[in-house]
Amino acid sequence: MKALLLTAALLIQAAGQLPNQTGSVTGRLTKNGQPAANIRVGAMVIPEAGVSVAEASSLASVVLTDADGRYRLENIPPGRYYVTAGFVDTPTYFPGVSAIGSAKAVVVEAGVTTEGIDFTTAVSAGATVSGRVIYPPGQSVPINQKVTLVGAVRMAAALESVLKADGSFEIQRVRPGTYTLRVPPWTATVIVGDEDVPGVDIEVPYNVAGTVTVENNGPLPNLSLSLVSAKPRAEPQKLALSAAGAFSSQLTPGEYRLGVSGVPDGYAIKTISSGPVDLVANPLTVVAGTPPAAISVLLAVASPPPWVTVSGKVSGPGFEPGTPYSMTLTGKGLLVPIQSRTSPDGSFEVARVLPGDYTLGVSTRKVGVHVGKVDLKNVELALPRMKEVAAGVTIQGPQQQITMSGTTANGGLVFRVAGPANALELLLTDDAGTTSATATRQPDGTFLMRLPEGDRIVKVEAPGYTLKSLSYGTTDLLANPTLRVASADTARVEMTLEASPKSFDDTLVSGLSATLNSALNSIRVLVANAAAGVGAGNVIYTIAGGAVTPPNAIVYVGPDVAQANVSSSVPPVAAAVGDSIVLRAEIDKQGTVTDVTMVRGDPQLNAAAIAAVKQWRYRPYLLNGLPTAVITTIRLDR
Repeated sequence: MKALLLTAALLIQAAGQLPNQTGSVTGRLTKNGQPAANIRVGAMVIPEAGVSVAEASSLASVVLTDADGRYRLENIPPGRYYVTAGFVDTPTYFPGVSAIGSAKAVVVEAGVTTEGIDFTTAVSAGATVSGRVIYPPGQSVPINQKVTLVGAVRMAAALESVLKADGSFEIQRVRPGTYTLRVPPWTATVIVGDEDVPGVDIEVPYNVAGTVTVENNGPLPNLSLSLVSAKPRAEPQKLALSAAGAFSSQLTPGEYRLGVSGVPDGYAIKTISSGPVDLVANPLTVVAGTPPAAISVLLAVASPPPWVTVSGKVSGPGFEPGTPYSMTLTGKGLLVPIQSRTSPDGSFEVARVLPGDYTLGVSTRKVGVHVGKVDLKNVELALPRMKEVAAGVTIQGPQQQITMSGTTANGGLVFRVAGPANALELLLTDDAGTTSATATRQPDGTFLMRLPEGDRIVKVEAPGYTLKSLSYGTTDLLANPTLRVASADTARVEMTLEASPKSFDDTLVSGLSATLNSALNSIRVLVANAAAGVGAGNVIYTIAGGAVTPPNAIVYVGPDVAQANVSSSVPPVAAAVGDSIVLRAEIDKQGTVTDVTMVRGDPQLNAAAIAAVKQWRYRPYLLNGLPTAVITTIRLDR
């Protein structure tokens, strides 16, 4: 703040003086031998001895260099100054040094212009990131559409630009680092070094839709669909298939192959088409200016059809005759679970099931079933007797908002408590997270829940809390994790948690290990069948710790950053003439140059330059520790 006030005072003072009472400084700034355009240059008052630059870096005059790197500082009061360029906190001082102790003072006299103060940047003065957002023909560039660069460090001023009418943009004075270029809803990663990063082009893709259908309205299998670009070493783009057989993607102009896998026995691909184009024999070609036709995938079915019927009966001490039960069949071969209901006597039938391994569930009971090529009959699901059990949660310390949840292995239940500590709600769910009932909250804050009788293993995870006690009647579940539920029991589950924001207790009542994450603010209680153990029903959270680059994400790398990764290069066979040649190169994860196009240069040298660069090899560029395909520009100087 002090530096800002001093700068303002000096500028006001200079503005009130006559031209012949102030002086001027002119010069030229270069960067890597090239003009340094749009770089901030200032005349800084020399700090007094013992005063840090951050506290005394007052500027008597500030300008931006022109396209040729030239600048003119005017209305400077007479005195001795340091001429600086670049960022305030990391400037370059005339005559081109980064340390203030090596800076050379410039004397300003009234009515005199001090010329020839030329120097080159010693540290990064900021790069320019430029490119174009390419919209499909007929789609105009949105008015006032902003392009924003977002980095890991918050900037004092936003790094953004407004798209011009032709979709081009330019963001100046960008510090070295890794950024996300945002043109909602599209993004690209940009790696900035000391040099400008041109050619950051984002092609707005075309929407491509498609459907998968089965002859004679047969059941839709769980297929794997992908689109692969014809570009060398392009990675497949996986497509999500809806329950209705619909899928969609966004593609830029080019050629693509549609891959279909996971077709079960008894099915066959009959046709794949996009309008009149047979996509079995030909690629899908997306042409600029022509929206692609919808893709149609038709599956043929053998005769007799490959599906069968699964039938059986629900029984057991927990079965209530006359009550219809919901049945769910799940498995990897199913696009969506198959739902069915029992008859009043407990019998059930699930039709049109393809051969494979499945899980058949009803209420709290699940069994694995193997389905072959003939009908599967007499499947028995014995329901255990249910017991109403009370549960109480006591929280010591600050009353933070928490979530308590859990899951079970074979034959168990998931129950989850959510909400502020003073208004918790308990939900009974299955191990897929589907709510089946809501526990009754009692006036004293406890809950009544229905659990299957038998032995259960209990586990508790409480990020942000220390589990002080866990019991069921007289059984200490911390010492003995087996919860025995019997119809004659009158005990209830009691849990005591102590808020500990700075330390976490990784107590696992089942003896399993776990990683707790304070950001989750959740408590999980696992109740599993003692015979089966807890492994089959564990809920696994995957926590992203940073930006993850999608398989086909666009990553642009500054020329100097990419140059540092060159492992071998070949010069053009023809002698270079004229201006520098600028090429755009695509480099795959292995460091191989897969595509080169000319940006600027002598037409006579195009073929030689492209042929040479295609032989270059790079060390793989690592982003978040993983090899990443990148796009960069290469300048071949004459």
